[in-house]
Amino acid sequence: MLGCASGGPAAPQASRITIDGDVGEWPEDVVVTGDADWVYLRFRVAGQSSTLQAAPETLSILLDADDNRGTGAPIPELPAASSMGIDLEIQFSPMTDAGVPATGVSAIAIDSTGATERLSHADLDFSFAPTFAASATGWYEARIARRPTGSGLLAPTVLQGRGVRGVMGLYDAAGNIAGASEPFRATLPPAGSGAVLSGTPIPATPRGAIRVVSHNVLRASPASNPGAFARMYRALNPDIILVQEWDTDAASVQAWFDEAMPEHAPWHVAMTPGLFGVGIVSRHPISASTADGTLAARTLSIGSSSVRFVAAVVSTPQGDVLAASTHLKCCGSAGSPEDERRLDEARAINAAFGAMATRSLAFRVIGGDMNLVGSRGPLDVLRNGLDADATDMDVAPALVLGDAAYYTWSDDANAFSPGRLDYVVFSDSQARAARAFVVDTARLTDGVLGAVGLRRDDSRASDHMPVVVDLLRR
Repeated sequence: MLGCASGGPAAPQASRITIDGDVGEWPEDVVVTGDADWVYLRFRVAGQSSTLQAAPETLSILLDADDNRGTGAPIPELPAASSMGIDLEIQFSPMTDAGVPATGVSAIAIDSTGATERLSHADLDFSFAPTFAASATGWYEARIARRPTGSGLLAPTVLQGRGVRGVMGLYDAAGNIAGASEPFRATLPPAGSGAVLSGTPIPATPRGAIRVVSHNVLRASPASNPGAFARMYRALNPDIILVQEWDTDAASVQAWFDEAMPEHAPWHVAMTPGLFGVGIVSRHPISASTADGTLAARTLSIGSSSVRFVAAVVSTPQGDVLAASTHLKCCGSAGSPEDERRLDEARAINAAFGAMATRSLAFRVIGGDMNLVGSRGPLDVLRNGLDADATDMDVAPALVLGDAAYYTWSDDANAFSPGRLDYVVFSDSQARAARAFVVDTARLTDGVLGAVGLRRDDSRASDHMPVVVDLLRR
């Protein structure tokens, strides 16, 4: 296992760390650092091609999280951890009682007697990036909240002290140690108090921009929970919404928006029918779409199954925009049948969208749930050569608003930790992203939420959060 050289005091660098899988901001030999709110780690696994959360091996991060041997227990099988008081362990593809790795992430609290208690990743506000398999030389970044909400065996001093140290171990499917890092350590600044909330306001659309929102709405949840979605869309005031998992027809979706946001009625909708429907909803007229057959490739399919994809030409004040919404195959890991299916779907979408983009357009945009839990390949295949200048479409850099992390999906009850599954790509030769962000209402202060009529749990109306991109024509 590489990338775990010993790290010394480096807390001043933590203010520049973004959880995105790019470790360019890290000092060369630092593995762990922190600020008042978070402990950050970076690591890589030599030769591993699997997704961390669906691997044949278990990667374990063992932390003496308060740099105090008396509050945790030593781990004898790892020499470096035998002299530490390990009080917190985080496992990727955690080992089950049956002795085989499961999927997801698990956290374990350990007390001084060696007793253990399983925690949820949500108890630690834990996340990492990327969700897809890094390359053989690629890095991962992770962070843990310094004010975890777990109780029981999780000591109140854990992550609150002035230091942290630890080691990482790799366990094979039989539970044997396959590799280990060098021990690492860092001093930390004093921990903050209270929740980590941002006072960053939800910005208005810049003058002249077209606001595009991509949102997986979790099996037509706007029908059963209209208030949360109506509040979100009113707060964002989008021009175009690219929706996924709205399991109904275009007329029903239009009626929903006409009632929720009558100031922009009548809304215009292009939808694919049936389960896991994808659609384009616009306050501007739709002049053609694959849904009504006036654009090519009315229904994309691979074998006997269809590809969740719809495209439409939207007549905006900035000119005609070719927009598309998609929802790639879920699940699996790198190289799995599901990942191969995602690649096939991306190729089909690339060919169809490229054939549609033959007329004069202001710009092009594709958004959706890409389900990048295997390889990154589907995203790059999808956008390959689709810009107006025959280069790749650009990926909008949508950080969580008021935060320094990339994630768009979160489910506290799920074994998988929050991750970036949703993307918006656009033709950067024709447009620029004046602003891009993801709305997680749980990260914002009451004042920010109240100013736009949102509630703290509105982003959890779906397991996906809206991705917002403001595009200005070049």
